[in-house]
Amino acid sequence: MSEQESRAAPEREAPLIAEPISGAALSAAGAKSIHDVPAASLNNGSENAMLVFVDRAQEKVLLKVPNALGWRLHYGVQLARSDAASSREERWQEVVSEILSPASASGMFLGAHPGLFHLANARPAGAMLFTFKSATAAPMRVYVLEVPLADCSAAAAALGGDVAAVAIGDVPYADMWADDVFWLPALLADEGAYFEGHFVFDGGPGSVKNGGGPVVAHSYSLRDFRLEGLSEAQE
Repeated sequence: MSEQESRAAPEREAPLIAEPISGAALSAAGAKSIHDVPAASLNNGSENAMLVFVDRAQEKVLLKVPNALGWRLHYGVQLARSDAASSREERWQEVVSEILSPASASGMFLGAHPGLFHLANARPAGAMLFTFKSATAAPMRVYVLEVPLADCSAAAAALGGDVAAVAIGDVPYADMWADDVFWLPALLADEGAYFEGHFVFDGGPGSVKNGGGPVVAHSYSLRDFRLEGLSEAQE
């Protein structure tokens, strides 16, 4: 079996886990996959996106970039609520368009630093659903976009502050939410990696310093994004 065939073997979408609190509510809403979950069932009726800044030539990732959501290590941005039914491919087009829009917080940040980011090669890298077993927090859906860097070390120097260019082998997983160790290594190792995952946390957001506590259950799939009918962003 070739590497591409092996990667195509997992399920196309990670199925939801029917855990006692959020899982039951999602099942009642008729959701069968991450993309089926109604926006009204999400935290504050909204969604988030995470931008992962990667320099594959230097084998580094840019962390601690200031963002409106206050995420410590990853760059997060809140997306506009989308109640309209759409396919996964259509929703991804909406997400990428909003992230790169000059009117959005992420678009203004990226546009303020021309030359640091290869926006034309930004690509869908994954989609996650977070639910919380021992808390009343509503589920969170997060779309992950990989944004290639022209020069990670130069980007860290230009942005200043606590922004750090971190070697892929030195990523501080112990300081991150517990889901990162499942999907981030694969994303950083392969520019074609596309994942989907439902992660069930023991506590709610902020219950411990690095997020929602341990992952008590998860459903995860990994494929090549070029097999998903998804395309790179276009400036």
